[in-house]
Amino acid sequence: MELPSFILNQIINKDNLTPINVNKRYGSTGYIDYIINEDFINNSDIIWGIDNAQRYFLSINYNSYINGVFNENNIMTIFQRYTDQKRLWVTCGKVFCNEAVVFNFIENELNHTFNNIFGLFFEIINNGKITTEYIGWDNIPIVATYELTNFKFNKLKEIKQKLILLKYVLKIQRNFKERIQIPPNGWLVQKLLQESMIAQRLYIH
Repeated sequence: MELPSFILNQIINKDNLTPINVNKRYGSTGYIDYIINEDFINNSDIIWGIDNAQRYFLSINYNSYINGVFNENNIMTIFQRYTDQKRLWVTCGKVFCNEAVVFNFIENELNHTFNNIFGLFFEIINNGKITTEYIGWDNIPIVATYELTNFKFNKLKEIKQKLILLKYVLKIQRNFKERIQIPPNGWLVQKLLQESMIAQRLYIH
């Protein structure tokens, strides 16, 4: 069993999707209002499933910075609104920009154009982090950054792997060039420094 193709078509790395079983759970509203942090198993930020009414859902766990104020472990879900309407989906939970929306996935259209919360939802799934601006309550301008809960951890892990490879290549090159009296490749040294600086910034922020 997998998510409908019109949902999967919006997602670049399907391997990041973790299925969970919620068949016997019921929410107070009759919809997907019961997803909690403990549902994000195996350190996953993105989970999906089918509820007791045979409706698909897709949830993310993310941190936010709203005008600089940090808030962690938010959960946002998009889900199939009715059992007999496969393409009508809505949002719930801690929705981006505090704007609950409905979206109808058009039949036979593979790549939908999103100009709303659904667009941000799939963008954070694909990129791990997004920033947007909007006007909040009382007409206050808001700058919001959203990132998947494990975004920094995964990014640091990726950079660490790059650093290990770069150091290994640099070591081999130095050993070789010392024998023929040629200085190490400046590009490799510069690249190593750049990756280290990125890792430091991620760790600090």
